[in-house]
Amino acid sequence: MIAGNKRFPILFCEAAKRKNYYVVAVAIKNDTSRNLKNFVDKIYWIDLNEFPRMFDIFKNEGIKQIVMAGQINPYRLFTKEADLSQEINNLLRGIQDKRADTIFGAIAERIKESGLQLMDSTILIEDLLPKKGPLTKKEPNFDEWEDIYCKINRFFGYRPGCGRQEKGNCGS
Repeated sequence: MIAGNKRFPILFCEAAKRKNYYVVAVAIKNDTSRNLKNFVDKIYWIDLNEFPRMFDIFKNEGIKQIVMAGQINPYRLFTKEADLSQEINNLLRGIQDKRADTIFGAIAERIKESGLQLMDSTILIEDLLPKKGPLTKKEPNFDEWEDIYCKINRFFGYRPGCGRQEKGNCGS
């Protein structure tokens, strides 16, 4: 596992241990929780500028399948720390769009190119994910769904198709 920040790496490891997986984590210094060491069989701590070392770790451990769990602060990829890694610089240079999802998509592609199989990080935690359907006791009625879609559209900057504007549900 490549472990980033927040609680997700720990949740993933707890699920993996319940299913008797041997877990090796490559943890990113200054992002990954120090508590992760209590939930894995083996942990390696690397700096961002040691990105290529991650591939050696997985190879030496005989690992073929990995997951990325948790976040790495994308801002850190543009600091002096990351600038010390030629591999990260090459990766970023090849990306026109510097959004987080594009950057981590390129990292995922680099992982696949190295011969590692990148697994869906939710593969062991399906029981923690919400099931399809409403998460409330009562399913929203038609007007409530219209309001929900309108607010989602406004949040993402979409204005067309918000049919209830005349009633003020979408705002201006």
